Amino acid sequence: MRGEGVFLRVRDGLMAEWSARMDKSPQMEAHRQAYARFRANRKSDRKTSDFDPYHGWPGARYIALHTLSHLLIRTIALECGYNSASLAERIYAGDEENPRTGILIYTAVPDSEGTLGGLVSLAEEREFDRIVRRALTDARHCSADPLCAERLPQDPADFLHGAACHVCVFVSETTCERGNRFLDRRFLVPLTGDQDPVLTPVGLLP
Repeated sequence: MRGEGVFLRVRDGLMAEWSARMDKSPQMEAHRQAYARFRANRKSDRKTSDFDPYHGWPGARYIALHTLSHLLIRTIALECGYNSASLAERIYAGDEENPRTGILIYTAVPDSEGTLGGLVSLAEEREFDRIVRRALTDARHCSADPLCAERLPQDPADFLHGAACHVCVFVSETTCERGNRFLDRRFLVPLTGDQDPVLTPVGLLP
């Protein structure tokens, strides 16, 4: 593979404070319960005594970083000259014992298109700050709102995303490492009609 990439690290303290609040929120609990239903509906061993419906749950950190990654990919694709399907992501979410809060966005093509330099040029501090601000600003609104903004998995639904759709957050299947799952705009920016200030992580807003 020939290519280039951008690595973004979110401050560990910021993410730890946010995830501590989010783990107790009803919105995150709705995602956890949906994940349990998702596993129960698909695992052949769901009736065994050792079946853990929460095994593999990525956690609040992952959902925040994964959503931010998709927002950045969509914005970067508009400015760097790459097709969004040529970009890929790697999320380093970690946990409280091993905090890793990073996002790698890179080109994923085997030919010379991966060396155009457009992605690296956006990694300059001034340019990347503008990219992040634009991504978060655009995430506040979706043309599918209010349906998209209000989406949250509730029993018996077992889909693994909240306020996210093809209009605002989803990317191509070859770009996303989790098949457009574990995404929710409400954990990054305030959405229309959202009255719960606990959802927004201080420090990420433009």
